[in-house]
Amino acid sequence: MVLLVDALIFEYKKAPGYETFLFNLLTYLFNHRDLIRANNVKIAVKAGQEKHFERFCSKFEIISFKFNSHLGLFLAQNLLKKKCSLRAADVVLHTYNYGSAIKQAKTITVVHDLQFMRFPEYWSTIKLLQRKLQIPRTLKLADRIIAISNFTKQELEFFYGAWIHKTAVIYNFCDFEKFWECEQSVNSSVSAGSEYFLSVSSMARHKNIFCLLVAFSLYVKFNKNCKLVLVGKYDNLDKSAHEFIESNGLNDCVQFTGYISASELGTLYKKCLATILPTLYEGFGLPIVEALYFDCRLILSDIPICREIAEDSAVFFDPSDPRDLLEKMKNVNNMSSINSSKQRVIQKYAKENTGALYIESINQLLLEEI
Repeated sequence: MVLLVDALIFEYKKAPGYETFLFNLLTYLFNHRDLIRANNVKIAVKAGQEKHFERFCSKFEIISFKFNSHLGLFLAQNLLKKKCSLRAADVVLHTYNYGSAIKQAKTITVVHDLQFMRFPEYWSTIKLLQRKLQIPRTLKLADRIIAISNFTKQELEFFYGAWIHKTAVIYNFCDFEKFWECEQSVNSSVSAGSEYFLSVSSMARHKNIFCLLVAFSLYVKFNKNCKLVLVGKYDNLDKSAHEFIESNGLNDCVQFTGYISASELGTLYKKCLATILPTLYEGFGLPIVEALYFDCRLILSDIPICREIAEDSAVFFDPSDPRDLLEKMKNVNNMSSINSSKQRVIQKYAKENTGALYIESINQLLLEEI
């Protein structure tokens, strides 16, 4: 029997959240290869991305597919059986929302979010059409569906209720070990004496960074020495946000770190006034988990996924109202630190308690009769 992990969607540094999920999962499967009931484990990847999977070559077979378009991806996913020598009893793990349109083996599909259904205006016509056509077909064919949060499961039930009976929730796990060696000094681009708010996010439109910038531009009128540190790339921010930073003279107090190490990130969490997540939509919310691990104060969008992950360990604001966020920022020193969250998040999101559920699901399906 074969387990095939479909990682064809992966492109290095294109989708940081998915990349973290994928390599955390592959590392767990690699380290626990003896527990997987398959004779062979294969990973399907896009040609040109093979070097990022070399660490798994001693136990897994890497099979590459050459394509350069959404249509090419679709064709590659539908050629998995032929190129990877799959049989009906084998298992394909589709790691991102959608997979093949034909039944090639037993399948598990991981659904991260259905943002395209809630915010279609953020998507190109081609990507929107591709997801609207491909995701329902993939879900129909799947033997198992894994939602990465209860919120995502609720979204699946709302939009595709017919298949909710085969859906289970397995949270994304956090690699807490990467923070163990975090340095005592703050990131060199931030003065050790500076007060700063922290936001860890991509610069995609649904992350709602503009709301945070507006709130911060008002906040610095009360605290001119404060900074805003954004763990993301300045170049990925949209034009209107760039113009807002320039026109409001925020260049010296808003800092974009770009890529930083886990050690630097951990230190930023430890020393910030609070971590702010202004997002409009998430399937999970790894920065919330990381901030809770460091007992950070949390100021979060009042949306279901933030309440699910943070529970009562945060204050919440209306993500459509920068002034509501401003009020939460002004009261940050009145927020008590979250002293009881670390052990809770370690237990709930540790790899031993989440990655193991993937192996359990894979083995159950491998052993099922056709």
